[in-house]
Amino acid sequence: MKKKRTFKHLSSFERGRIAEMYERGSSYYAIGKKLGRSASTIRAEIQRGTVKQIKKGYKEVERYFPEAGQYRYEQNRKACMQPYRCDRKECKKFIAYVEREILEKKQSVDGIIGRAKKLKLFSPEEMVCTTTFYSYIEKQLVHVRNIDLPLRVRYRRKKQVVIPTQKRIFGTSIEKRPEEVNLRADFGHWEIDLVIGKIEKDEALLVLTERKTRKEFIEKIKRKTNEEVRKGLSRIFKRAGHVESIFQTITSDNGSEFSRLHELEKSRSIQVYYAHPYAAYERGSNERNNGLIRYRIPKHTSIKRYSKKQISEIEEWINKKPRRIFGYLTADEMFEKEVSRFSSA
Repeated sequence: MKKKRTFKHLSSFERGRIAEMYERGSSYYAIGKKLGRSASTIRAEIQRGTVKQIKKGYKEVERYFPEAGQYRYEQNRKACMQPYRCDRKECKKFIAYVEREILEKKQSVDGIIGRAKKLKLFSPEEMVCTTTFYSYIEKQLVHVRNIDLPLRVRYRRKKQVVIPTQKRIFGTSIEKRPEEVNLRADFGHWEIDLVIGKIEKDEALLVLTERKTRKEFIEKIKRKTNEEVRKGLSRIFKRAGHVESIFQTITSDNGSEFSRLHELEKSRSIQVYYAHPYAAYERGSNERNNGLIRYRIPKHTSIKRYSKKQISEIEEWINKKPRRIFGYLTADEMFEKEVSRFSSA
C-alpha cells in the first residue's frame, strides 16, 4: 500500500509528470492515482496551468504548462499571505525594544518578552510571542542572529570518556540531604563551584548559587586552593549579610579545594553536603549559571583579564535575568522576597 502523503503542495517534479501524462491523454483520476493525489487536485492544477495559444490559421489551442501552474500558484500564495507583524507600524517599537535588550543587555528572547508582558510595557496588539520572534530571527527579518543569543549557539567539544575511580567523600554525602532541600521547597540552601580560567593555576571564580531563588554570588580568587576558597566565602558572607538565616546548607563537589568546607559546620553552623564524584547534575543550579558565565567568559580564557568590576557586572546580569520558572521575576527579586521574610519574622 502506498504511504499516505503528509504534505499538500505540488512540487515542480510533479507538475512535470502531470504535463507529460495529460499530454498522453491520461484522465485526472489516472494521473492522481499515479502521483498519490486526488483527482480534484490534478483538475485544479491543470486548470491553473492551462494557457491559450494561437496556432497557424489563428486557431486557439489550450495547453497545460507546468511553469504556468507554478507561477499562478505562487501569485495566489502571495495574495493570500498576511504581512509579517514585525512589518506593521504598531509593532515597530516592540521589535526595536527586544532587539536592544538582546544586543545591549544580552538577555534571552523569552525573558524579554515574558517580562515585558508581565509589566505591561506594551499592549497585546504591539507584541509578538517568543516563538514568533524566533521565527523572525531564522528568517532574518530582525537585526538579531542566533549567534547573538545566550545559550542558543554552543560550540561543543567531543566528550571525553571518564572512567570513574573510587574517590573519598570529604564529609556528609548528598544522600543524607533532606528531601525539602532536594525539592527546593526551603530557602537558604546553596551550591558551590569553581569556574577555572586558562590553566589550573590561574585565577578562578568562586560561585555560590541559592537553589530556590537561583541567586548567584561570584567572587574572584587568586588560585584553586582551600585557603582561597575560605577567603572568597568570607567575602560572600560579608556581602550577603544574615549569614545565620540565609546559609543553612551548602552542597559541593569532591574537589580538593573544597576538602575543608565541612569546617563551616562548626564555625558558622552551616551543614555541608558532598555530591557524588562525576555527578555534576546533582548541582544543577550551579551548572546552569556556570553556562551563563561561560557565555561572557569563554573556556580557556584567563580570569586575570577580567577586573572585579567586570565580574560584578556578570553577576548582576545573571541575577537580573527574567526567568520563566518564576513568572518572569528575576533571581534578585525572588531572593529579596525570601530575605524579607526572615527580616520580618
